[in-house]
Amino acid sequence: MQPNPFVISGALGLSLQLGRLVDGELEICMRAAYVPAVLDAVSATGLKIDRDEAKGRARLIYGAHRVVLRWALPTPLFSAYDDAWFTHARRTRFLGLRVKVAPLEELLWLRMALPSGASVGDPLIGQILLDRGTTLDWPRLLARMAGQEALLLAHIFLFWHQYPESAREVVPGWVIDALRDRIDVGPADFSDSGLLDPREVEDNLAEQSLHGGT
Repeated sequence: MQPNPFVISGALGLSLQLGRLVDGELEICMRAAYVPAVLDAVSATGLKIDRDEAKGRARLIYGAHRVVLRWALPTPLFSAYDDAWFTHARRTRFLGLRVKVAPLEELLWLRMALPSGASVGDPLIGQILLDRGTTLDWPRLLARMAGQEALLLAHIFLFWHQYPESAREVVPGWVIDALRDRIDVGPADFSDSGLLDPREVEDNLAEQSLHGGT
């Protein structure tokens, strides 16, 4: 087995990436090929394992403590963890151990793509963009959000409302252009539907953000 065949993800992964606590479970993700050996080793220590093959995860239980081990992405994504999760992982120390933390782009993608009670109102997304937007690998994030461009655009425009003075420096202009081109919805498509044209809404939001929301 290779050293560190896993990366820390989930809330703790975000905590280690951002340098501040994000509430949530300790999650570890790894390639499916390593899972049988890892679970055998964990079982040999006497820890309880609650395995859910359908969801590609197992809960490792020790008293009141829980660790979630994943070898497949959470519902509704369902695919395996690809190479980017491991090749772009960041090395750091946690509890005195050298570990790898999942890339911020992948963690941000899951934060946006997975259904949650916070939805597009999740304040952490705006804080991540503010803190790390200038160093994000935007092409990779856009590739992750393929088919969910409108969702990413909604998060970006909400970010403009929250941080109007910083937004233009944080989010590259080409990102907005690329998302709008991919959505590719023209005014004519909405002329007879009674619905608002998304491009007009975007322009109005941007204009309001630049003038302090008035």
